[in-house]
Amino acid sequence: MKKRLLMGLMSAVMIGALVFTAPPSQAEEKTEKKAEALTISGAVSKEASIDVASLEKLGGEEVEWKHKDKTYRFTGVPLEKVLAEHGVKAGVMSNEIPKPEKLAGLKYVIVGSSPDGYQAVFSFSELSTFQGQPTKAFVVWKLDGKPLPEEMGPFRLVVPTDKEGARSMYHLAALQVVDMRQVVKPMEPVK
Repeated sequence: MKKRLLMGLMSAVMIGALVFTAPPSQAEEKTEKKAEALTISGAVSKEASIDVASLEKLGGEEVEWKHKDKTYRFTGVPLEKVLAEHGVKAGVMSNEIPKPEKLAGLKYVIVGSSPDGYQAVFSFSELSTFQGQPTKAFVVWKLDGKPLPEEMGPFRLVVPTDKEGARSMYHLAALQVVDMRQVVKPMEPVK
């Protein structure tokens, strides 16, 4: 009985050693690699995986961000412009459109995600120039004229109009557009 118990214990130790020393699976390797492309999905006219060249075609602009007594100079594109390129716009206001469809884009929420699980959330309404002074949020790929350092990028979200840096996230890998009418159904009109 002791021999069988000892053999079972030794087997468990050997299996444990194999599990902890086995090379990472392909799925694990994918999650460890930093995203080289930014995916855009959800309530968009065209889902895409975009790279730096795609963003540069939208016309990069200089973005200055002061955070914790330091000034950063990034090159990026307004998040609203990136979303517009994929069909996310405020929408139409007309008496001929059913009320739930009026200005449909203003009912969207954008969730930015990084591989470490961090997320930043925006309403499209707050990003849109349609409403007046928008939140300024940028998808950036350069710092001081050079590609972002590895610990920040290749893409980063920078929100210079926020008082705190909580939504200015490193390693931006995905933007998901969520139509909130699919999450919280519009009320039925009272007759």
